[in-house]
Amino acid sequence: MFTAQQIRPNMKVIDAEGRKVGIVEHVQDDIVGLTREGFADDLHHFVPLAAVMRMDGDTLVVEHGQATTVEAVAGAIQYARRHSTVIAGGGSIFGTSGFGTGDGGSGIGH
Repeated sequence: MFTAQQIRPNMKVIDAEGRKVGIVEHVQDDIVGLTREGFADDLHHFVPLAAVMRMDGDTLVVEHGQATTVEAVAGAIQYARRHSTVIAGGGSIFGTSGFGTGDGGSGIGH
């Protein structure tokens, strides 16, 4: 088990398959910010703290496909808003978080 306070800058971040994801720049709230190093788009990427599976020494192991950018999240929201059938079922773009209900969910927005 680990805490967010144990995550330090310059830690290596890999996915569950062992592929390099990035390098930790900082932790803020529920987000692990990554350095721009290694990303061709020159954007800041991040991983939700909830996607960190474990720490192995100076390495964070995260769920596959969890590194994203603020721009990617904003683009997904804009896409969903332009395609009203995506949100017609209840007005929620990504569903409910399920926080505190036992129903799962991402926990985003709680």
